[in-house]
Order: sequence, then C-alpha cells, then structure tokens
Amino acid sequence: MANNETWVNDRLNTLAPPPNWKPDPTAALAKLRERDRVYHRRARWAWSAMAASILTLGIFLTPARCALGVCRNPVTLAPIDVPQPAPTPAPVRVPVPQAGVTVPLAQKPAPAPVPVPIDFKESGSPTAPITCEIFTDYQCPHCATIYDQIVPTLRAEYVQTGKLKLVHRDLPLPMHAHARTAARYANAAGALGQYEVVVNQIFRTQSIWAQSGDIDAEVAQVLPPDVMERLRALVNSDAHLDDTVAADVAIARQDNLNQTPSLVITYKGIRQVIAPVPPYSLLKSYLDDLLTK
Repeated sequence: MANNETWVNDRLNTLAPPPNWKPDPTAALAKLRERDRVYHRRARWAWSAMAASILTLGIFLTPARCALGVCRNPVTLAPIDVPQPAPTPAPVRVPVPQAGVTVPLAQKPAPAPVPVPIDFKESGSPTAPITCEIFTDYQCPHCATIYDQIVPTLRAEYVQTGKLKLVHRDLPLPMHAHARTAARYANAAGALGQYEVVVNQIFRTQSIWAQSGDIDAEVAQVLPPDVMERLRALVNSDAHLDDTVAADVAIARQDNLNQTPSLVITYKGIRQVIAPVPPYSLLKSYLDDLLTK
C-alpha cells in the first residue's frame, strides 16, 4: 500500500510547476485563440469538401428511376436512314395546242427544298463561357417535363444573361413511334423561323399526339394558316429535314448517350455528360461552380 502511495506522489510531483514558474495569461490566451482559428479553418474545409461531394453525387449518380420518366435505350441507338437524293425528274414534253383541242394544265410543282439554317436550334451568345446541349426525344415524358420546368428558368438565368449557350439536339429512341415525325415538324418550323413556338407546343401537347400520332393538328393551333401550309409542304417533301437529326444522333453516339433527356456541358473545351438531368437547384449549383473557376 505504501509503495502505491509513493508512486502516486511521485507522479503528482512531476505535474507540479517549478518553484519559479509564473503564469502568463496573455500568452495563454493567444495560444488558445490560435488553436481556435485552426479548428474552425479545418471545420470549414471539411464542410466544403462534404458539400462538393454531395453535389457531385447528386448530379452524376442520380439513379434513372421510372418515377422520373427517363426514357432509356438499353442496347444501342437505332440506325439512321440517310436520306437519298431525289431522282432527277424526266423532262416534261409540252403538247402543242391544236385547233379544237384543250391542253390540260400542268400539275403544280412541289416546293423547292428550303435551306435549313444551322443555328435555329441554338440560343444565347456564341461567346458564352458554357455550352449546354440538351438531347431530347419529343415523345419522352420527362423531356416534356424538363422543357416545361427547367429550360425556361435556365434561359432566364443563364442564356439571356450571356453565361450559357443552349443547343437543342434530337435523340429519337426506337420505342417511340412518332418521335422522328415530331422532329421533322420542329425542324421544318425552324426553317420558317418558328422553332421555339413549335417545340414548346409539341412538348406541351405530347400526351395527345403520342396516342393518335396527329402532330399536325396540335402544331396547327399555334401557327397562322399560311405558315402551317408551308410547314406541311416541307414535312412532306424535304428530305433534308432529317439531316440535323442524323447529325445530333451522331454526336450522341460519340458521347455514349442512350437515354433522354441528357445534358452535355462544355466548359473550357471539356465535355461532361449529365444524365439523367438533376433537379434545377443542383444543376444551378454546378453551373455556378463552373463560372467561378
């Protein structure tokens, strides 16, 4: 027992300050504050790292759920039928009128193909620091939701302020029977300067024409009759309307996209695929983070 007490006393004596020691409150307070600053600096760094990780996971690892209406092609994109040039029509022999013989009037020739502008799918400043390509299928339900709930805000906050150039690309998937026809209507409207009006109408009335296939009736509700007549002529006769679809699908293949909607964000020459599209709050955080780099 005595040995234990001696050992305890020896340990306590080692903790006692030397006889000439005097406390320095100023130095002690300064050291305490320095430790406090180091602690808070490490805590802020830890929270920043955690927030960045959560944002990254939220954007890039969002599962493709049926509740989101993501349309996925599990195998590969359907092959594109490259339109063949129309055969050169045979020369028409005009009959020479004879006395008492009525010559029937020639049929009205088909309208000449309208050159499709290459930029009607783009909006925003060409020098915007960020380019956002949105790949959609007109018959994809979630694509309609994206165009109704996210694209308008994206335009207002980023496109119209010069921060982002938005490019709409067609990615019709094989399971949607009317998606390609809808793309022809939209692209014909683009050739006539009515792209956004018709795109919005196609998405807005998707639940109607997806059942009947009558896209024409829905588009006719937002265009003047004369413009609608010209649009129908293009849809029915201009094979070049499919050229932009083929180009968009080729880009989707290079990016290994197989679902709609999908985003491809390009910043400082680096392309980043975001699929499926996250909620706008996460997308906004991601874009704002790019703009601060």
